[in-house]
Amino acid sequence: MTRLATLLLCLCTLPLLAAEVDPSKNTVPDKFVNPGAKRFSIFSGDPKRIQRANAIDFADMETKIEVTPNPLSIKAAEESPSGRPSIKVTLTVRNKGKRTYTLSFPNSQRYDISVKSASGQIVYTWSADKEFVEAIGTILINAGDIISYSETVALGEFAAPPAPGAYTVEVAMSNYPELSARTPITINP
Repeated sequence: MTRLATLLLCLCTLPLLAAEVDPSKNTVPDKFVNPGAKRFSIFSGDPKRIQRANAIDFADMETKIEVTPNPLSIKAAEESPSGRPSIKVTLTVRNKGKRTYTLSFPNSQRYDISVKSASGQIVYTWSADKEFVEAIGTILINAGDIISYSETVALGEFAAPPAPGAYTVEVAMSNYPELSARTPITINP
């Protein structure tokens, strides 16, 4: 038993051999990577070719907006069970093309809604009082697919109570102003 303990003690005191591991060192000979002069990379090649492959053909995208009710009667809306005059805005984007497209966003916001008066003054912006998570996101739209967003906008959220008259509701995809739609809406007393 003492011999075993002595042997273990001797083994523990021997210097251990160590191997240097440095990720910055090139451990693969170039002749195995690429017999030519350059190393292989999935990102190598013509940058314009890569941009063209990721480009969105907006002619393939169809954007529609629907606002209900239109026209809006403030008196009828106030007499409704909710008692709050509001409109429902729905944005629909359809890929009419044959390719799958990737939409990239810098944060969690996917769309924005604005309402303009007949004179062109913005009376409401949906994102004005909202905060969005700073997380990059993407949406894949396959050929023939449709993405849709709906939001209820209360007239009480406008900068000033809207006067009866003609307005324009516009919805645009964040980061893609080409994917926008607008429609007129009438507000009656």
